Amino acid sequence: MTEAQKIEKRPDPVAAIPALHGLRFVAALFVLFGQTYRVAPFGGSSFAGEVMLSLPPIGLTLFFMLSGFVLWFNYSPLFRSIDTKQALWHFTAARLARIFPLYLLVLLAGIMVAGFGTLVETLPGSLLFLPLAQSWIAGSGHNLLLANFGTLDHTWATSTALFLSLAFPFFLVCTPRIRTLWSLKWLIAISVILFAAIQFLIARYSLAISTVLVPGQISSAGLKWLTFYSPCLRILEFGIGCMLARAHMAARKRPGGIVTPPNLWMAWCLVIVLAVTVVIANAVEFPDEWSFAVVSLREGAIVLLAVILLSSIAIYPLSRVSALLASRYFVLGGALSFSLCLLHPFVLSLLRQSQLFETALTSWETWLPVFLLAIAIQVLVALAGARLIEVPAQRLVKRSLLRLNPAEGMPFVGLWLAMIIVLILLAG
Repeated sequence: MTEAQKIEKRPDPVAAIPALHGLRFVAALFVLFGQTYRVAPFGGSSFAGEVMLSLPPIGLTLFFMLSGFVLWFNYSPLFRSIDTKQALWHFTAARLARIFPLYLLVLLAGIMVAGFGTLVETLPGSLLFLPLAQSWIAGSGHNLLLANFGTLDHTWATSTALFLSLAFPFFLVCTPRIRTLWSLKWLIAISVILFAAIQFLIARYSLAISTVLVPGQISSAGLKWLTFYSPCLRILEFGIGCMLARAHMAARKRPGGIVTPPNLWMAWCLVIVLAVTVVIANAVEFPDEWSFAVVSLREGAIVLLAVILLSSIAIYPLSRVSALLASRYFVLGGALSFSLCLLHPFVLSLLRQSQLFETALTSWETWLPVFLLAIAIQVLVALAGARLIEVPAQRLVKRSLLRLNPAEGMPFVGLWLAMIIVLILLAG
């Protein structure tokens, strides 16, 4: 048996916390609810819109934090147990096989819908979509690079996730070797406060920051890229997820393992309070002099909400919520999350052109069935995409890549990264 085959047969550490897969499905549903509501809004209540449109930012933060948690939980033991080069190649091959096959199909479909003329007109920046680096820079001129392709603007999340995957080995090497669980908890708390402080500074000095970091962009476009699309702040969310996994693994190694105190209800009460805070921050018109503090409060609440959700699921695997998320259908939904995020805009575009949304959705009796039907259609399409394309292609590509040893495979990764650097220099 080869080294790669031995690695493939090792037990999946995340299988010990199956609710993590269900939590990934919840994060995808949050994004899906918000995007579907934009297509099929409820005309009878503005409050419903504020709630629905508050869900995608929470889902995205939860997704990036969960990515850091799962990668650390899954791959940090691998890097400690085998040769670093072998571990790095196995990790790289697994991530490329996970992301690229379905993405390349979506990229082709998006180009066909947008037209090759759009591709040519936006050269060389549009070439960054091929190596999946479109969210790494804002672009040039007054339009965001992502705004040039309406059918592919949602791929920014996949691009940012790839950037974070590439940064993960550096997290393993460069993060301080904190020995105590108490120190890790303080580091996580400081990271959340730092995230909120950065959001406050960006909101307070948005014009100056946009001018320096995103030259050539109008302030609003540059700020949107910096705070939402780019990996610049998402890497903090990803890092918090890594530290949560590290704290969880450290707690499991203590004598007696993870102690479950009888105060789980307090965590869920805090989740509700933070969720209400996010909705109010989005819905209520505050005085201009409060706007910077409101932005900081909202973004800090979103990150803290994700921290509590993720840590509660990991620490309390026997709670009712964890049991629900670990159920068969939620775990299956978690397996569909990648297909769901990549394919749902195409489904929504087709539904928008159909007669499904032509009815006036001004009452709960008319809106709710249409909304739930749209969600169900998107989930079914994602199920078909995962079963027919994503999973078979992922296995095939991963098996093919792992036939190469690190000395044979890593030079191709180096060429790919060099191509990204050249394209970024040309597009910038």
